[in-house]
Amino acid sequence: MPLLAKRFCTFLFLSALWHSSCFHAPLRSSSNLRRSMSTAPVRRSSRFATSVGDGAGDAAPTVNNLMKENRELKAQLAAALMRKPKMSEEYEGGETLYCESDDECVVDSPYEDSTRDRGKWLVGLLVLQSCSSFILSANEALLQKHPAIIYFLTMLVGAGGNAGNQASVRVIRGLALGTLTPKNQNAFLRKELATSCTLAVLLSTAGFIRAMLFKVPLPETLAITLSLFSIVFFSIIFGATLPLLLKSLGVDPAHSSTSIQVIMDILGVVLTVVVSTLFLDSPFGEAVVYRLVG
Repeated sequence: MPLLAKRFCTFLFLSALWHSSCFHAPLRSSSNLRRSMSTAPVRRSSRFATSVGDGAGDAAPTVNNLMKENRELKAQLAAALMRKPKMSEEYEGGETLYCESDDECVVDSPYEDSTRDRGKWLVGLLVLQSCSSFILSANEALLQKHPAIIYFLTMLVGAGGNAGNQASVRVIRGLALGTLTPKNQNAFLRKELATSCTLAVLLSTAGFIRAMLFKVPLPETLAITLSLFSIVFFSIIFGATLPLLLKSLGVDPAHSSTSIQVIMDILGVVLTVVVSTLFLDSPFGEAVVYRLVG
């Protein structure tokens, strides 16, 4: 019996000691320590990864950019060393065609040669343009009798130069791009012929309306309208054929864009004088005007 009581008391003491705080504190601290030890490396590793990742994120683009720039510089240097200038058979006067790539080519020519070539052409056109003053002075009586022709002369000559230059630029662009070849040249010229008729009708109608708005007498209005029609028609024809003619003669077709201006200045004055004389100072013109006026 005393042995049983002794064992019971021992059991109670151990139970009380188990539930007491002095025994659980070390256990809780040890468990917290184990948990902290298990999680601490994770936290340290995550912080380390973050710091390393931030450093790599800052340094990696710089290294990549440097490597990329290095590769680009090497490629440009290799292209510059391997690039060779090519002489173009289409250009005269010692001009050289430098090609950076298949799509980017630059025509280079010496300053003296380019200036001399362009200067001679412009001086020749300047002298040729003086012919229009001789034509006007020879028909001074007609212009004094019908001063309205003088007022519209700038419009007539300008319309011819604009239409001819537009057609010339189209042909020059086709020759430069290779879209205009001897195979389709005839078809292109037929198309330009039809276009010249259409544009001549359109511009002559606009000129007729303008003359009527300015209250120009009907005979002078008819002369201005027919002159404008003939000037626009012939300017487009000459503008389309002149670059082809210059190319066949071995001359740079680019000169046609300036030449057509001077040619149409002279031809415009000639056509205006001829049409005005036919309709204003001839029996045929007087009869036509009489029938129209009634």
